[in-house]
Amino acid sequence: MRLLICLFFLIPTTIWGQNLNLDTDNAVITYDLGDEVDEGTIGGLETDIVLNLDDLANSRIKASVDVSTLTTQNEQRDESIRNDEGHFDGKNHPQLSFESTKIIQTESGYMAYGNLTIKDITKAVKLPFIYKDNKVIGRMKIHTGTFEVYGETPEDESEFNAVIRIQIPVK
Repeated sequence: MRLLICLFFLIPTTIWGQNLNLDTDNAVITYDLGDEVDEGTIGGLETDIVLNLDDLANSRIKASVDVSTLTTQNEQRDESIRNDEGHFDGKNHPQLSFESTKIIQTESGYMAYGNLTIKDITKAVKLPFIYKDNKVIGRMKIHTGTFEVYGETPEDESEFNAVIRIQIPVK
């Protein structure tokens, strides 16, 4: 009987206290630059993620994507966006990366605070995300001019013109 009671309390801790096993091979990352012309996907996701929703202090997100995988369904535009110096300059800056500095629980889900690096320019950003339907789903808003992509930094940096959506299934 004692063994049964111990198992009853141990099993839920084992199930919920473990790290989420993310299926990064089937992750989907999309972006929208505020118009219908520049929407697309980006791949080549490489990650080092430890995400334990019961132990956020010891959780971390480190991820990068490959600029050469960026696609908008228009090959000529894709080539320009990937490689032109005024855009992502993929030849000199082949990856975009994010590394969390802390992750906290919020009223609506979770918030990863961290650093986003595009074209060797690193800025502090917030990545709100939820865990729903066996997926981690996040949505980040940035201003591309801050990273010297698609123009200059706006006077009011609180404005944004790009939305990045991330969806990672859990195995």
